[in-house]
Amino acid sequence: MLHLMKKIKVLELNDGTNSIDIKDFSWPKKYDLISEEDVNKAVNFAIEIAKDFSKPRHKHEHGKTTRSEKEYLMDMFIGKLGEIFVKNKLDELNIKSSDIDFEVYSGFDDCDLKIEVNKKEYNISIKTSKANSRLLLLEWSKYDNKGHYLHGMSGTIKVDAFIAPVIKLNSYYIPKNLKEEEYEVFLKSLNPSGFVYGFLSPSTIIKCKKHNKFLKAGTKLNSNISLEVDNFAIRLDSLYPLEKLKSPKC
Repeated sequence: MLHLMKKIKVLELNDGTNSIDIKDFSWPKKYDLISEEDVNKAVNFAIEIAKDFSKPRHKHEHGKTTRSEKEYLMDMFIGKLGEIFVKNKLDELNIKSSDIDFEVYSGFDDCDLKIEVNKKEYNISIKTSKANSRLLLLEWSKYDNKGHYLHGMSGTIKVDAFIAPVIKLNSYYIPKNLKEEEYEVFLKSLNPSGFVYGFLSPSTIIKCKKHNKFLKAGTKLNSNISLEVDNFAIRLDSLYPLEKLKSPKC
């Protein structure tokens, strides 16, 4: 979709080590609060989708630690907040986008949002992280040489841009002793705010695939986090500004 001049900072190891220390990171100066109405929508979605542990997204993936019910619920909550936050930012920029999907599916949808620019439609994937994140991580094995997403069911999905918001909460963990009927009140008390670093063009993934640039499973980030699977790793503070989506060049 996009051909831009900015240098995207892709992380790789070429010095024989297995650890990366991310220094001089440009942290957000300001997070924007998310409205009570939007928080309520995200809470309702997360609770509804977490009710059924039989869905594919609950199952263990090779190389990954299986999430508990509480961890899964929190991930769904943060992910939906990210989608809502990005939608609101696109609205502020007068970039026409589709509505947020709050339906609960048993499989996969084609994208998180669609945007329309100059009467042409683009597929947007939203990759939400916690506020202390420094990297946009995309699983190496889930993208082909064209930058298309391999969802493991019926083929590939064309992604035109990956948008990377981060969500800040009072806590990212649901207490172990919290009962199911208390989840809603707890999630609504977390005072969410957000920030969008920018977006990534799939052309970066295509280049990474061509030159085999990725971080292997087991790589340590900042000496305390280890990657569970092979990943593309792109610094969040190097992404293209969101407003550049107003004039994509294909």
